Amino acid sequence: MEKIIKAITHLSVIPIREKPSDTSEMTSQLLFGEEIIILDRYKEWALCETIPDKYQGWIDTKQVTILNQDAGKEIKSSFLSSKTAWATSSKESVLLSFGSPLPYYEKGNFYLDTIKYTLEKPYSTSKQKLKQEKIINLAKLFLGVPYLWGGKSFFGIDCSGFVQLIFRVSGYELPRDSGDQSKIGQNVDFIHESQSGDLAFFANEEEKITHVGIILENGHIIHASGQVRIDTIDHEGIFNKEKGKYTHKLRLIKRIL
Repeated sequence: MEKIIKAITHLSVIPIREKPSDTSEMTSQLLFGEEIIILDRYKEWALCETIPDKYQGWIDTKQVTILNQDAGKEIKSSFLSSKTAWATSSKESVLLSFGSPLPYYEKGNFYLDTIKYTLEKPYSTSKQKLKQEKIINLAKLFLGVPYLWGGKSFFGIDCSGFVQLIFRVSGYELPRDSGDQSKIGQNVDFIHESQSGDLAFFANEEEKITHVGIILENGHIIHASGQVRIDTIDHEGIFNKEKGKYTHKLRLIKRIL
C-alpha cells in the first residue's frame, strides 16, 4: 500500500493553483493549519487534496510542512472565530485569519506538528456546531472584506469561499465551489419560506450555478460581490440599490441548518 504523505500550512495563507506555476490561476487558498494530502509532485510543486473537502490543486512545497506524525492520525482542531489573531512560537509570529485551524487547541496554546504556538491574547475560537444567530454574526464580521477570486481568508474572499468558511467555523462542512454546495441540504421552494442561514444560489444565462450567499432576515442576503455586502433579495434575485438593478438571478435555495 502506498504511503500517504500529509502536509500542513505554516504560513498565514497560501494559494492553490490550477497548474504547477506561480503564474497559473489561483483557484483557492489554504489557511495556516489546514491539512492536505500530497497526490503527486512536479519539481517544487505538489498536487494536493484538501482535508476534508477533497479539493485538488497545486501548491508550492516551500509553503507547507510535511507532517512527521502518523498520516492516518486525525488532527483535532478548533477554529479561529475572530477576524485575525497573532500566534507566536519560539521562532516566529504569524498573523492568522478567521477560520484558521488551531490543532490541539487548549487554553490559548496549539501545536503545528511538533511546534507550540501561543495566541497573543484570548481570541474567540469554535469547535462545536453553532446556531443561526451566531452564524449570521460571524458572517457579518466579513462586511467590507474585498472580493478575491479563489480567496478564502479575511484578506480577500470569493462567494463560495465565504460560505464555506463561515459554515466550517460554525461546525458544518461544505464543498469548496458553489455548484457543489448547491447539491447539499434540503430544497426550499419559495423565497418567502426561507429562513435566516439558508443558502441562496444564483445562475448565469446558461443556468449554471455561479454565485451563492447566506440569506438574512427581512428579505436580505449577505454575499461576496466586489466586497462582502448586504443586499435585498426576492424571487427574481439580488437587487443592488446602488446600481438600481438586479445583479444575480435566483436559481434555488437550500437549507443546511
